[in-house]
Amino acid sequence: MRDITDDEFEGVVASGRVLVDFYSTWCQPCKPLATLLERLEPENPGIIFVKVNVDEHMLHASRHGVGALPTLILFEDGEPINRQLGGLNASALKEWLGV
Repeated sequence: MRDITDDEFEGVVASGRVLVDFYSTWCQPCKPLATLLERLEPENPGIIFVKVNVDEHMLHASRHGVGALPTLILFEDGEPINRQLGGLNASALKEWLGV
């Protein structure tokens, strides 16, 4: 899972299914979720997994109404299609992703 910047955001989410993890280094619930996402990424080649550090790149977090961390937004061809606030366990995350 790679970090993306505000400048990269629109290009990354523009095509296909993209899961964006909005996080911060100080966010305690973000850490186990990041570990889970990194584990699920290789199992789901049809989804691009990226993350945005909201302390460094706030533009798109603000544009998409991210007010709590962690926030996951699933995009399809540039459009947000699903949103999840807070952490999830593996089975709930797989269900939410539809995998």
